[in-house]
Amino acid sequence: MGNEPSKPSQHEAMEIDGQCLHGAVLQGSTTFLVYDTNLTISRLTKYATRSVVGHFVCKYCRPLDPWVWKSEDICTELWYTPVSGRYRTQLHSQKCKKCGTFAEPQVDLDDYMRKLTGAFQGWRTERPPEYASQENEIWTDPHDSERCHGCLKGVCPKGDKDIKDIKDTKA
Repeated sequence: MGNEPSKPSQHEAMEIDGQCLHGAVLQGSTTFLVYDTNLTISRLTKYATRSVVGHFVCKYCRPLDPWVWKSEDICTELWYTPVSGRYRTQLHSQKCKKCGTFAEPQVDLDDYMRKLTGAFQGWRTERPPEYASQENEIWTDPHDSERCHGCLKGVCPKGDKDIKDIKDTKA
């Protein structure tokens, strides 16, 4: 009983800061990168969203044997300043089908690194343009927009809204 997690409100969405994944990003990047937890959209900052492969873990409906499901659509927000090499990411949770509580996202590190470093390189124009966005990716199963926190927030690249990369945020 003492080891069971306290259940958050069903409506309490989880936005996970990507700082814990910075080591993996450094291993996959050939350029200088600094994780900046305070980075926001500004005139010099690039912003995009990516769908990253991974899985979600609900520890609330089965605390001793967590419910886990795979996803190709973990909404990940990305802020990047090419001049300084500073970046920040935020992963979005998804509601569990069984209990309705938002579950923790856990990304596939290889896919996460590929998507982030690809975006960084695209913004620095160091690679072919077809890798600059996700428009050439194959979308499989229908996206569950009603359970995706990124969709509810209006930032998910696979959501019902037509939200794509914001290449430049000029004032």
